[in-house]
Amino acid sequence: MRRLFFILMFVTLASALKAQETKLKNAWELEIDPIAYLLNGYSAHGIYQVNHLRYDLGVFGIEQPESYHGNKGYSLMSRGLGAKATYLIKGIPGFYTGLGAGLAFHDAQNTTTLEKADGTSASLGIILGYRLFFKNVKSPDLKGFYITPWASFDYNWHFRKIDFANYDFKQKAFSIFPTIHLGYRF
Repeated sequence: MRRLFFILMFVTLASALKAQETKLKNAWELEIDPIAYLLNGYSAHGIYQVNHLRYDLGVFGIEQPESYHGNKGYSLMSRGLGAKATYLIKGIPGFYTGLGAGLAFHDAQNTTTLEKADGTSASLGIILGYRLFFKNVKSPDLKGFYITPWASFDYNWHFRKIDFANYDFKQKAFSIFPTIHLGYRF
């Protein structure tokens, strides 16, 4: 599985390097993940774009659904921070790809006994997304509101595992994280 992860990462980076070169204006952007807010959490990202590259620093919190974390009878709240570097393949709107890394702090609780445990993990993954602006203008200085569905395929290092006395809390080594961000480009 690790070999597949690194092959996908290489293909993603190679495709970004082969994309056409067009000089784009530098810009600042802000994004949020509305799904995080719907799941009793938060999300805020500051982004700086230099030509085709976007650098993203963000914070997040999310109460993971049981169907996502896979431990029946347990709640899981994850908080953390992340950094991404993505490449705009054809320009400001459209497809992008890149790498993301994160650090997450997890608080788990048995919903019956109320026993609690916590853990810490780091992740590294490849990202693929698409950005669509609410106004239909294609120029190097495009500004305004946009929506961007994206997903990451991540490898997770659980260096402080969630440990319950009478339950083996399962944590995934590989995960897929799909979401949608709303943003504004200044």
